[in-house]
Amino acid sequence: MVLMRKYCSVFAVFFVGFLWAQQVEIKGRFINDLDEPIQGCKVQLLGADVEDITDSNGFFSLLIGGEFAEGVLFVRTKYGTEREIPITRTSTESIDLGNWIIIEAYKSEIVDDPSEWEAYLDEDRGFDRAQIGSVLQSQRDLFLNTVAFQFSPSFYRLRGLDNAHQEVRLNGLVMRSSFSGTPQWSQWGGLNDFTNRGQQFFDGPTASNRGFGGFLSTTQIDLRPSLFREGIKISQAFSNSSYRYRTMFSSVRNYQAKGWSLGLMTSRRWGARGYIEGTSYDAWSSAVLIEKIWNSKNQSWLTALYTPNKRGKSAPLTQEVFDLKGGQYNPYWGEKQGKQTNSRASQTQTPILIINHRWEKNENHFWQFNGGMILGKIATSRISYNGHEPNEGYLQGGGSNPDPVYYQNLPSYALRDEERKDFSSAYLLQQHLLKEGQLDWDSFYLAN
Repeated sequence: MVLMRKYCSVFAVFFVGFLWAQQVEIKGRFINDLDEPIQGCKVQLLGADVEDITDSNGFFSLLIGGEFAEGVLFVRTKYGTEREIPITRTSTESIDLGNWIIIEAYKSEIVDDPSEWEAYLDEDRGFDRAQIGSVLQSQRDLFLNTVAFQFSPSFYRLRGLDNAHQEVRLNGLVMRSSFSGTPQWSQWGGLNDFTNRGQQFFDGPTASNRGFGGFLSTTQIDLRPSLFREGIKISQAFSNSSYRYRTMFSSVRNYQAKGWSLGLMTSRRWGARGYIEGTSYDAWSSAVLIEKIWNSKNQSWLTALYTPNKRGKSAPLTQEVFDLKGGQYNPYWGEKQGKQTNSRASQTQTPILIINHRWEKNENHFWQFNGGMILGKIATSRISYNGHEPNEGYLQGGGSNPDPVYYQNLPSYALRDEERKDFSSAYLLQQHLLKEGQLDWDSFYLAN
């Protein structure tokens, strides 16, 4: 009986080992076009009930039956990009795909390019309803995209933090305002064809080959023309959000025999007004990209950007003002000499020049030099009505706030005292806001 048990144990071990030997491993690693691992890819063999998810380094492994000869590997990234990879078994050993490059085809259900959002950014410390600040990022997430266009930092902050905790790197350089520490998207706005192709997003302080990034997120934009598809593209778009029309031209040429690559682009966006009243828009954008591949280990590239733009801002609306004047109302503008003029205009003229050189020591190590320069100006206007002067330690003088929706100009101000509500004054304030409600430029000039 003891001898029988020993034979059974040996047979069981032999049988399990035989079954294990009949299995074949399919393994590999998925990376993007910047040689960075793609995490969270779903990998499945079509027709078989086996699948795996790539780890933080992009590796996956599938175990299938020993009778496998050929099939198709289905891959789906977390951004929705799908690939089908045919595989064939050529030996009894495992099937190793090695490094397999997948270029993400990002999809957004709200906007086609986060660089379009630069029209909503502003350096002004005052509120701008068009400024989406802390929720601005290139994440292709439906909720965040919706929040970005429907709210502002005054009503919604991602994780309670502003966009100073979001990092944007352009060709390896951190791009942020020296005044507020936030990314200034208008400095490379309108260059959709180029910024779309070389853009990557990392959620949270995720480590990448260019640093650890911001606390909220990191967006990396690589503007090497050799990474772009060759050809010429001309497009025309129409909008009713921040501008009316957009014309765009781009061209990319790769001279592989000589190691040169060239990218040129120009676009214009303009409109007398957007969806909100008094929000004029006029922006030009241009880019010149030059790259030289010296040898298998050295390459250099030059990036020159210039995106001058000028636009009129819109104001926040309380529920009281919204109910009286509607969602398109903007108190920042008024008629000046028969022309609609916004008192708060934002203007950006900041040429950018970036020089990069990359030296690949070996497959695992490389050095990259990034140098850049930004010139120009960023300006914003508003009506100055304070006029205070110090007098014995106190500020005296100054005019009243000319804002048509200043709290003392609203009907609710006359009703603030529960015991003595002034309904007649509230009615007059309401009628004045309904009939007027815009800046009186003629009175400003007369008073000054």
